[in-house]
Amino acid sequence: MKLSIITCTYNSEKYLKKTINSIIAQNLDDNIYEHIFVDGNSIDSTQDIINKYIKKNTEKNIKLERKEAKWIYNAMNEWIKIAKWEYLLFLHSDDYLEPNILKDYLKYIDKTWNKDLYYARFNAVDENWKFIYNAPSRKIYQKWLKKWLFWLLCYINQPAVIHKKNLHDRFWYFNENLKIKSDREFWIKLAKGKIVGLFYNKTITNFRIHESWTSNNSKLEKISKNEDNYIWDKYYWIEKYLFKCILFIYKKFS
Repeated sequence: MKLSIITCTYNSEKYLKKTINSIIAQNLDDNIYEHIFVDGNSIDSTQDIINKYIKKNTEKNIKLERKEAKWIYNAMNEWIKIAKWEYLLFLHSDDYLEPNILKDYLKYIDKTWNKDLYYARFNAVDENWKFIYNAPSRKIYQKWLKKWLFWLLCYINQPAVIHKKNLHDRFWYFNENLKIKSDREFWIKLAKGKIVGLFYNKTITNFRIHESWTSNNSKLEKISKNEDNYIWDKYYWIEKYLFKCILFIYKKFS
């Protein structure tokens, strides 16, 4: 199997070198992967960092695509159209892989008959690379994608997922009208389509949680709530209606 790795960038100079170094440290054969950057016309040193990476590794399949700066899901969709190989891995410009993990991950995919989607554990880290938590837990992960479980939580983290490119031909691309939870909507579409998703019980990625995300950011909270309501209304309207009925009966007779 062959893997296309995507890194979307925009003014990403602070953490990008660590992301790149984590790819180099995987020691993958040059002919089994490509690394594509989609940059939204950064005005810092991001493109210089990428170009130096390309020049130092001319034998590797590394590309830099420059696109008008838009939201992350637009960049991801643009890259899907560019990618030429069977499987996709999205690695954000402030995240990084565990050492020497991709070879084992890809071997696992080969041994399990190349299913449509694989997901694994990830570490959440802060802006100073300090460990916060590891997920998903053993109590949560599923061998089969479960639509109903996404009603409670999103147990798949995108930077720890490898999935087939042709899923986007069958279930469309990421919804660019959403700013935060388009990947969650995509997992739900796959679950509704009864796609098999296998869990690889190792930590793959270190996913960075920024201070601005966890602080009282009213704008992000409003966006997140609106997108939750959109997902519930579109995919869980029956469950939402039943929940409201149960709540009404409870309040009336309690």
